[in-house]
Amino acid sequence: MITLLLPRGFDISRAAKKLCEEAGTSANIKKTANRQSVQQAIASAQAKLKLFKQTPPNGLALFVGNATGKSRPRLVSMAFEPPQPVSRFRYLCDKRFHVEDLRLLLSDQPSYGFIVICGDSCVFASLAGTTRRVLQKLSVELPNRHGRGGQSAPRFQRLRLEKRAAYVRKVAELASFHFLADGAASASVAGLVIAGVAELKDELASSLHPVLKAKLCKTVAVAAAGEAGLSQAIELSSDALSGVRLVAEQRLLGKFFEELAQGSSLVCFGRAETLAALEAGAIATLIVHDELAVVRATLRHPQTNNERVAHLSPEDLADDEVVDQMPLVEWLVQHHRRHGAAIELVSAASELGSRFVRGIGGIGGLLRYAFDVTAAAEAEAEAEAEAKGVAEASVIEAEVGPDAPRPELLAGAAPVGLRVPRPVPLTSTLNPKAMPFVPRETGY
Repeated sequence: MITLLLPRGFDISRAAKKLCEEAGTSANIKKTANRQSVQQAIASAQAKLKLFKQTPPNGLALFVGNATGKSRPRLVSMAFEPPQPVSRFRYLCDKRFHVEDLRLLLSDQPSYGFIVICGDSCVFASLAGTTRRVLQKLSVELPNRHGRGGQSAPRFQRLRLEKRAAYVRKVAELASFHFLADGAASASVAGLVIAGVAELKDELASSLHPVLKAKLCKTVAVAAAGEAGLSQAIELSSDALSGVRLVAEQRLLGKFFEELAQGSSLVCFGRAETLAALEAGAIATLIVHDELAVVRATLRHPQTNNERVAHLSPEDLADDEVVDQMPLVEWLVQHHRRHGAAIELVSAASELGSRFVRGIGGIGGLLRYAFDVTAAAEAEAEAEAEAKGVAEASVIEAEVGPDAPRPELLAGAAPVGLRVPRPVPLTSTLNPKAMPFVPRETGY
């Protein structure tokens, strides 16, 4: 079953290219029934995607697959625009449809409005959960202060203040348009944050509609304009936005990167290191990217039938026979309590989340005590390599027989064409009382 979610503005051709790549990968599926089912679902998804020239305003949700129930299996193919904007691209091929993101959109999450006002631009945005949506961008050119003009200097000053007041009044009107419900009786957001430079933010706060004034949570000063200023405003107003998931993620990741910058031994990152610390019970808080592209698979060697557990990316599962597999994120959610750890799923919607996914690998943790994660990861890698070497040795013995020479025993053999001297006894046979001597190799 295929689940495809496209955010607003996502290129349809990129999604079609992704489906073509998955169609080529599906040819490596060993079981004929599974391979035909996946290929049929991908073909149906490609046909359904051709009906859209561009992504709808709230994004696109596409579900295709063979649904089984009381009756015989039937092909389900549906595509629709979600009621709320989709924040990220997702492609999942599994034995079930994944509707977690859509269920999250329907949940009752508080929405907060943001206004970032500067002397050259203004941004209106909303924040709900991990979804940050830019509603409108406004550009303006205001005259700067100057000391020229002579007797006309007061007139220039008056014109500058008039344009500034008109700009603030227009921003206040747009704020009412975006954040007031129909009839202006109530606000459509749970709170409002105003960010800006100098006195513009204070002038805007005093010019807002009375309903929006009552919803004003905080006024913060930022050093940048546009979306960069919006990111700073979300970070600076985190104490007033306690119910927003994105703010909680930024606090957690801020603590993680702070420990990492100080060179603390109470932090770990990387797939092997984090899983080794989790097995040892050293992790207090496990941090995982909610879209981590790693699976936990039980692999069986095709010739020795030896099974081993590995954490690999989906494209690395073609060497051995896959007995069982599931996403590593799902496995961690189910088993983290066994190791005494709390788990936090983070997204890449914020700047810190993007750094965690691209630079750290999407998995890390805060430790209870200092733990040598490198040594534990190396020991685990050596054990895995040893198990793989035993499997390869068993394959050699099965192919050439138990009496065949081993490659490791032939590593010191002399090259072909050289005469190897006969072994000489350490004591002379002619005179038993002679001193022992060390033979020299001759004949080369």
